Amino acid sequence: VKYKFDGIRIDSSPYVNKTFYKQLTAGDTLGECFAMGEVLVGGKHSQEVPYIASYQYTPADAVGDAGADGVEGRILDGVLNYPLWGNIRNTFATAPGGGYKAQLSDFLWQWGAMNATFDDIGACGNFVDNHDQPRWFVDSPDPRTYKTGFVASMFLPGIPIGYYGSGQ
Repeated sequence: VKYKFDGIRIDSSPYVNKTFYKQLTAGDTLGECFAMGEVLVGGKHSQEVPYIASYQYTPADAVGDAGADGVEGRILDGVLNYPLWGNIRNTFATAPGGGYKAQLSDFLWQWGAMNATFDDIGACGNFVDNHDQPRWFVDSPDPRTYKTGFVASMFLPGIPIGYYGSGQ
């Protein structure tokens, strides 16, 4: 290996068969490089924890789209945690007309479901906005809400990600 790097973000992961990723991460191709996938299909499955988690680890009993590739075991080291992104926005960003879309108890329930489903939630990428989704301030212009959501993404188990342009 001529060059070494710590990690790689794999965009649009569902558009490539899981067999490829399993071979990519299991062999010497990436060496010890951490591979994180983005699992988002035009809104489809965007909040479905089992489907997204199946790109980190696919159990033998996976059904539907999560098991469609017929591959089981470790796939990628981590994935962008889109379910957490949605829960942070619903809980901490203000809804149109004021108030919040979800209560903190809903956030905690969803967190428990994610923690039970992901093979290693600590290897998932936490974020509050990115270049593929509307920025935080489009929906919630109060900077206090952004700060609260950002702190949650930084201190919950996972890999905190701050994208260029976040917080502007």
